[in-house]
Amino acid sequence: MRDKSTASDAAGGKGGDGSGGGDSAAGVDATVGGAFFRRAFCLDGRVAVVTGASSGLGAHMAATLARAGCKVALAARRAARLEAVAESIAEVIADATDTGTVANTNASANTNTVANAGTVANANTVANTNAGTNTGANATDTGAAADTGTVAGTGTGTTTAVESNSRLLTVTMDVRERDAVEAAFARIDAHFGRVDILVNNAGVAAPRRFLDMSEAEWQGVVDTDLSAVWRVGQAAARRMVAQDSGGAIINIASMLGVGVQRGQANYGAAKAGVIQLTRSMALELARHGVRVNALAPGYFATEMNREFLESARGREYVAGLLPGRAGRLHELDGALLLLASDAGGYINGSVLSVDGGALLGGL
Repeated sequence: MRDKSTASDAAGGKGGDGSGGGDSAAGVDATVGGAFFRRAFCLDGRVAVVTGASSGLGAHMAATLARAGCKVALAARRAARLEAVAESIAEVIADATDTGTVANTNASANTNTVANAGTVANANTVANTNAGTNTGANATDTGAAADTGTVAGTGTGTTTAVESNSRLLTVTMDVRERDAVEAAFARIDAHFGRVDILVNNAGVAAPRRFLDMSEAEWQGVVDTDLSAVWRVGQAAARRMVAQDSGGAIINIASMLGVGVQRGQANYGAAKAGVIQLTRSMALELARHGVRVNALAPGYFATEMNREFLESARGREYVAGLLPGRAGRLHELDGALLLLASDAGGYINGSVLSVDGGALLGGL
């Protein structure tokens, strides 16, 4: 794996913080263990598709996979924002190449939207509303629908960092529409020729108490957070099966797919559905060498919700959960890379919680 700091932390010896033997990147690189970690987690040359990649978790995970060696197709509806995220990732890759060091993935997360914890009344924070959620407008990783099947941000008359970097591709995709999904994958096929990894991340939240929830609020969340996971997952899996070389699908669920919170009947039901869908996909696709797992994040601070989380009310709410703070985006990296790489080659049909233990104490 290219991220020497991650390899160092993983092989740090006695201390969970990397203390003890082999606590430096150079020290790990000189060991057999260091070579093992780099090989096991290496994603060089693999093609990853990340939905909801124009903000939040999706932007961060796209950057993490690119830093690990992947060619990455970033998919979302908001073309301009998607292009900006891809530009920042391209700069991170270029910096790492020029200096021989790994840049901080947080630099590539270009988000002013809630990645994983939009706030609702009475401090009932939305867990894992996914990269595209803007809870102020209850919007998904979308804006106005963009031209599906085109490369976002091109044709400006100038060469962007993305256009000059063959490892990155931006495609507009409305995950709610089959034709839009297929058009986006056609662009990915033409550019990269294959799909090895899918991060099914696009999502939306529309918090409302059960008795007050409208048909549109229910259906809108279920269509995006559950039906789209099936739709995009099927498109990617069909390609993986046709390639006859296996693959990895990572569906982004939520701790609210397991735990219960008021005002989240639509969101919680959809995310619970994602967990069961993940198991069904894993069961049927295993014979083709395609692994399917889910990540279930807890609360993660981003630009959009940081003000709330740092307010007195927000601090009080988070303090009541384990471990007493919101997650940091880089704390998702290990779980993501495990499920995407050969290091997780014997993990299939699993749900990996990354919530700091919040579910242990109840929501």
